Amino acid sequence: MAKVIKYHFYLKDKNSLKPTPINFSVSAGGVRKRMGIGESILPQWWDDENECAIESSRQKKTEKALAKRVNKNLRRLRDELDNLFEEYNAIDKLTPNHTQGEDYVLMLFEKVEGIISGQIETETEEEKESRKTPTQFFEEFIARWSHSPNKRTGVVPKADTMWNYQNTLRRYKDFIADNDLKDSFALFNEDFQSKFDDYLMNEQELAMNTIVSSHSQLKTMLKVAYEKGLLRDSSFLQWTSKTINFTHVYLSDEELNRLYNLKLTKKLRQENNISDVNHVEESLDLFIISARTGLRYSDLRHIDTATWDMTEGKETLTILVQKTNDRLSIPLHQQAIAIYNKYEGALPVPVSKSKYNDQVRLCAKIAGINQPIETFVWEKGRPAFRVYEKYKLISSHTGRRSFATNLYLVCKSPHYVMNLTGHKTEENFKRYICVNQSEMAEMVRKYINLDRDVDAETTEAYEKFVRTLREDTLTIDRQKKQIQGLERENQSQKMMTAIEEMQKHDAQAEAENQRLAWGMGLSLDEYEKVKQQEDEITAIIEHQENYE
Repeated sequence: MAKVIKYHFYLKDKNSLKPTPINFSVSAGGVRKRMGIGESILPQWWDDENECAIESSRQKKTEKALAKRVNKNLRRLRDELDNLFEEYNAIDKLTPNHTQGEDYVLMLFEKVEGIISGQIETETEEEKESRKTPTQFFEEFIARWSHSPNKRTGVVPKADTMWNYQNTLRRYKDFIADNDLKDSFALFNEDFQSKFDDYLMNEQELAMNTIVSSHSQLKTMLKVAYEKGLLRDSSFLQWTSKTINFTHVYLSDEELNRLYNLKLTKKLRQENNISDVNHVEESLDLFIISARTGLRYSDLRHIDTATWDMTEGKETLTILVQKTNDRLSIPLHQQAIAIYNKYEGALPVPVSKSKYNDQVRLCAKIAGINQPIETFVWEKGRPAFRVYEKYKLISSHTGRRSFATNLYLVCKSPHYVMNLTGHKTEENFKRYICVNQSEMAEMVRKYINLDRDVDAETTEAYEKFVRTLREDTLTIDRQKKQIQGLERENQSQKMMTAIEEMQKHDAQAEAENQRLAWGMGLSLDEYEKVKQQEDEITAIIEHQENYE
């Protein structure tokens, strides 16, 4: 007996450029019924002949998942419909001329609708993920990651780290809102970085190092999106940006003593409009603690977890530092001991970082720490040299830099200082301390002028070494003038080239100075001393922060 029930699956609009519904058509007893099955697919991934979805290696991960699910649903439907129609095909009442045929057809269609509604599998989590916007994905990433330990270290991200990611997300939201852009992963093409950079530099007036940090955080999140198949363009992997070595200041022992001995008299409070004198004094005391122990601001916020061994003559602070989870034991300076006793061991918790910085800068201003400092900055996306009074460049991290630099100038051993600051490599440590060229040259000069007869070869080598230092200074001055000239001409690209030439010259000068140091022809004992000075001599060129 010929089948009187026929069905097939087809696309509602096979010429559509967007996903179009998959429809189902059934005819029985001369009556046709059409309905959707609750699935949609791009026409390019539909096989008309076999009435199924195409599964291809050329598909996105989410497209392939959709095709698999559609075919799974179609197989279920066919199995159920074939069983149903096999039963009904045997009933002669479905012929068009039977008086009760229409009732049977309606009954059949009701069963078909029940099968379709009951057999269609709902959207998978993977497909729900594929419809997320970058903002939704970033928000979920940050929320999930903030509680997830690192697979390698087992450490949960710090609050400051997550705060930086939240800032990057806010900048992205501002970028798409201010430029009236659709929140889509399609934004992250080869042109995104330049447009985003331009916006952050010129509209939000952010420093280049802040922009580079935002790139790094975006790349971390986009890598996960790329692995999930939400993003197909891999241009973001090629994002490259150069950080700028700004001039970082430190406070000498003399300047720290001025701050420690500062008394905020009633007259000074009135002149400087200080209303909350207790918090200002607390911030200053905590800054002195930082400058005498090397603690970060994040460690000051958890200083109540530190162990203070106040055994006379062996006073030591032991603390688990927040950033690296290293346990450090730091001998206590007399000023740190006095502040500890002032608060009877219950040191205050610092105010917010921005307020803390403002209060410490105000105290430094009152203490007269105002010598002019030339520094390299970015203004509206363009590099420039500017001169600031020293107190304006002080921040919460200046205390830690001051501790490292002052101790280094005294003990001349980077390894000893690194044990107290927690630095892992000498390279990072050298970039960290604030020793300028003249200070380093004076250290070398003091070593060379030992109480001994200096032979002619050593004297000649030393004099050549000093000449090289002077030539370096003249070269840097010339390049600074070149950069300033380019700034006036508003030629940012050429300025960056000049900076790269400075860096190249630094590397050449470094190699030459090392050769001179090793070629002084010293005795074995003297050589060991020179070896101890190797890092200082190398750093003469690497730490030219007051010139860069």
